[in-house]
Amino acid sequence: MRRSFDRAHGRRQEHGAYLLMLLPTFFTLCLFFYYPAGTALYYSFFDWDGENAWFIGIQNFVDMWFDPVLHISLVNLAIYVVLSLAVGLAMPWLGAELIFGLRRSSWRSFFQFSFLVPTLVPGIVVILLWQFMYDPSLGLLNAALETLGLGERAMLWLGSPKTALYCFVGIGFPWVSGTSVLILLSGLNAIPTSVHEYARLEGVGAIRRAWEIDFPFLVGQIRLLAITGCIGLMQSFGLQLILTLGGPGTSTMVPGYHMYLNAFSYDRLGYASALGLFIAAIILLLTVVTSRFLRTEEI
Repeated sequence: MRRSFDRAHGRRQEHGAYLLMLLPTFFTLCLFFYYPAGTALYYSFFDWDGENAWFIGIQNFVDMWFDPVLHISLVNLAIYVVLSLAVGLAMPWLGAELIFGLRRSSWRSFFQFSFLVPTLVPGIVVILLWQFMYDPSLGLLNAALETLGLGERAMLWLGSPKTALYCFVGIGFPWVSGTSVLILLSGLNAIPTSVHEYARLEGVGAIRRAWEIDFPFLVGQIRLLAITGCIGLMQSFGLQLILTLGGPGTSTMVPGYHMYLNAFSYDRLGYASALGLFIAAIILLLTVVTSRFLRTEEI
């Protein structure tokens, strides 16, 4: 009896020690994540300019329904997310398949390292580099067109409503993220060698093998990249802030930048809080849909 009591007492002490060590993390989580989110939820029902707040109920959410800039920004965001995810998943998958097809491990290591090195470059440097490339007078793209005798096709890449949003998708060419390549490559390495050996004996080509054999095994990795990529694209507005300020007109406006403008340029922090909750709801919905859709394809 005494031994069982001591054992139970020791487990309680161990449990209490774990709780005590979790308290600082939980406190900072509440302070820097849950409290701001709760504050945004609270002030989304107020007309708040940062100092004074007047309760207006759901008026901020009603205003969103009739906000033409928000409607345009949602369309822009849908186009941007779909195109960016398409190239942001397809190109790393291609890179991973090519590295996986190399027979010598030394070459595999070399290309893994080569694809990972560019991630050390700060994102702002990449954006500014592409801003220079898109420059209508000094940029590389128009200069290349001039060299090829296609000077009449030179254009205002970021200054035209027809091309500005698609120029954002082009940033980062060839869109082979080193982190994404490594994640997909780890999934390829986890495929049993017997599966690929059987496919080789059956005469299955590389393209057919990648689609019919590799893809089902990579669903988990693709789902992870799709969800994290979607969340990042919907939250970010750095390109708009640095390159176009949402223009020309509203051709590159996205909800995140619209929220930023309302909060820090128009002093409509209550409406910005409502926009933030709306964006969070969209992200949650897309995360659930993406996760369930890809889960149905798992083997």
